[in-house]
Amino acid sequence: MTSSKPPSLRELNRTLLLRQGLLEREPANAEEMARRLVALQAQWAPSAYVALWSRLVAVDKEGWSDTDKATGKDLPDPVQKLVAARNNGPILRYRSEALNGYLRRYYADGLSACDLDVAAQRTGTGDYQVPKYLLIYGGPVEIPWRAQYALNVSRCVGRIDLEGDALERYVNHLVGDWAGVECNPLAPVIWSVNFGGADITSLMQQVLADVLAKRFAGDADFGGAVHLHDKDATGAALVPRRSDFDLLNWGVSVAWAGVVDQRAF
Repeated sequence: MTSSKPPSLRELNRTLLLRQGLLEREPANAEEMARRLVALQAQWAPSAYVALWSRLVAVDKEGWSDTDKATGKDLPDPVQKLVAARNNGPILRYRSEALNGYLRRYYADGLSACDLDVAAQRTGTGDYQVPKYLLIYGGPVEIPWRAQYALNVSRCVGRIDLEGDALERYVNHLVGDWAGVECNPLAPVIWSVNFGGADITSLMQQVLADVLAKRFAGDADFGGAVHLHDKDATGAALVPRRSDFDLLNWGVSVAWAGVVDQRAF
């Protein structure tokens, strides 16, 4: 049965606020809310963000909710594919305004987003934990080397700095365990660029590439090992020789493995 009693002014007021998304915050995304409101008027661009922030459980300037960012919905399709193939491990976010060594984690189950001190957190994939292996998605412009240094103190950290078709091919190989790609683990190629000075590439060549190259050279089983370094570590020098080798270790120097996320984070 329905009541024939007209709604009170308070009930009308609350109904209007609910429709406008102002009675309580809702777990919608920015696009859904804007469509429901028909339009958002603002004399100054940031005002629209504030208007959405006041209506939604969580929203950023790109319109992604906490749940979207917890599940990686805002990441490129190949990265989402890699996350799914790795048992939907947690996605952590780097924020330039946060303290070095801290990553933000969002949750899809209602927990509030928080910045985690990676070195102090328990190792794992559960709530408020950080995995042992982290893979950064993004270049040093988005996620600077200093952030990677800090994470490496307590975690094993690698990086993917690829986009478009290159990213898709690389992820497909990772997910497919390099099926169909012939390789010879006894014929590795060490490729170590060196930009000199205080650049990370100089340190990595000294402590990784040169050390590995020396050990390979002293082991008869690795007679096919090749070390391309300094001025010889170029694409022009490497690509024509691809047919000579079965295993290519692409990277800033060599042996770069691990897992953070996005642009981590």
